[in-house]
Amino acid sequence: MAEDFIKPATRSTIKLVYLILALQILVFLSAPYMLLSIAVLQAGLWINSRLSLSILVASFRRLAIFFIVILLSYTVFNVGESPTVLNLGFADLEINEAGAEKALLMCLRVFLMVWASVWVQKSEKTGEMASALRRIGLPELLATAIDSTLYLLTGGQQKKSDGGGKGKNKKNKVKISFRQILQGDFTYVTDRFQASLDKATQHLGERYPALDKKRLHDLTIIVGISAAIMGLKLIQLMPGLPVAPGHKNIIIIPFFLAAAAMTHFRFGGFITGLVVGIVSVMMGFGKFGIFEISHFAVPGLLADLLFPMISLNGARWLRVIQLSLIGMIMGFGRFSANFLVILLAGAPEGAFILYLPMMFTQIIFGGLSVFVSLVILQVINTNKDHI
Repeated sequence: MAEDFIKPATRSTIKLVYLILALQILVFLSAPYMLLSIAVLQAGLWINSRLSLSILVASFRRLAIFFIVILLSYTVFNVGESPTVLNLGFADLEINEAGAEKALLMCLRVFLMVWASVWVQKSEKTGEMASALRRIGLPELLATAIDSTLYLLTGGQQKKSDGGGKGKNKKNKVKISFRQILQGDFTYVTDRFQASLDKATQHLGERYPALDKKRLHDLTIIVGISAAIMGLKLIQLMPGLPVAPGHKNIIIIPFFLAAAAMTHFRFGGFITGLVVGIVSVMMGFGKFGIFEISHFAVPGLLADLLFPMISLNGARWLRVIQLSLIGMIMGFGRFSANFLVILLAGAPEGAFILYLPMMFTQIIFGGLSVFVSLVILQVINTNKDHI
């Protein structure tokens, strides 16, 4: 391969720069010839890296629902003044042919964004990409947190992920039922929370002993909680809990609130969200490639902004109401981050209507996170002198 003649460090940096440039072009330019040129270039890069076609097919399948929403929005819900009438035999369907062409171009733009992101993630080892992030100017705190989180998740051996980050650990998933949540049985969650903090404390204390005490503390919290959130990929919230988008908000949102509560840094939740998002992309999770980052960064930022409003010393019923409302807002934030991709694609208003069910489930599960938030806050208060 041509890339074998380039030093790994230089190669990783070039790929990151290429990804940033490609995303800029795809977001702001939508000319068919430009999209076709990038598609041809990306196909050449994919073949040169000798990556399996099945990885690309898996990415396309995960985007299928998104593509259907875009096509319906432009073809059926936005028929225009002179629609084409399609006879289905039992009924006539008005469609917008020009809208269908526009929708196809938008779907291609989004797919190319994801394709470029997946290529960078799959063709390089995570350790090399973490170093490349430093070289392109990522803040030291963030770069160190990413590197340390990857170390904890991979046991010190940062490898390429397998087929989209799924399947490998299915048999090892821990099941948490809705009944357990209602009964307040969060032993697994609190144990994982504390275990992740303990591992982060040990790792960072050994690796960065010269760091300022406050900075080391914040880094420990960010890395520990990031590793704990990534570990939620091994949790199945079932049986008894409806399978719907956003169901893991029940546990993810309290962890972001914990990051906001435990760090001295004003934006500890936001930094934690960035770390989780970037690590998630590097390990092959998510269907929107690099846009997966916003899916975690937005609720992390909201945690920073909203946590100071909680009456920690007030009545329990007041905290329940506050945490429920905050959870719902953060759930909406996660939905908004997902919807960002649709907005970047330039989808019409009809797309939002089709995504309303997802918005409601994200908000509902965000509200239900109050059960876990109360327990996590109790753990923080119990251990605040030892963390």
